[in-house]
Amino acid sequence: MTTWAPPFVPVFPAGYGPQAADFDTWWFQNAGFLQNRVVFRASQTTTATTLPDSGAVTAIGYDNVIEDPYSGWDSGTFLWGPPSGYSGWYQVTITVRTATLAELVNLRPAITGSWDYSLTCVQGSSSGTGGGVSATYTVYLVGGQDSAGAGCQLLNSGSAVDTELTAGQNSTLEIVWISQS
Repeated sequence: MTTWAPPFVPVFPAGYGPQAADFDTWWFQNAGFLQNRVVFRASQTTTATTLPDSGAVTAIGYDNVIEDPYSGWDSGTFLWGPPSGYSGWYQVTITVRTATLAELVNLRPAITGSWDYSLTCVQGSSSGTGGGVSATYTVYLVGGQDSAGAGCQLLNSGSAVDTELTAGQNSTLEIVWISQS
């Protein structure tokens, strides 16, 4: 069980009140953390991604950026990276949708990225047979250096499968800032 330090209780000597910096520390930073801000959200609506039957992890080509307040999306590599000064922990949620698959065919979502410690893919433990799968990961990204995206691995299919483009059944990627370091 984690034991947290007791909260700081402000004391104001007679004649002194809170300053502007106090508001930033007591309220603004805590409110920002509690909101768990979405830093990137995208879907695939125009061009399907073909998942090969070889089992290779294939990057999902998200072509509809819904939200990107920090302008970290690279449409050439399909990766999002935090700006300098925003190193920290991020929650990455990947949903991959395809046409209905045969029994025993597995989809495995994966995080792809440009990590400097040679990790190119973290495969999800989730697998599905109903034409879609979703997985959530927590990753540490260095602002201005690292970036993350989504891929998928197709196993036991015997033939390539395309991602779904039907409205409401699109593959999606969402990245939420959890904490700064």
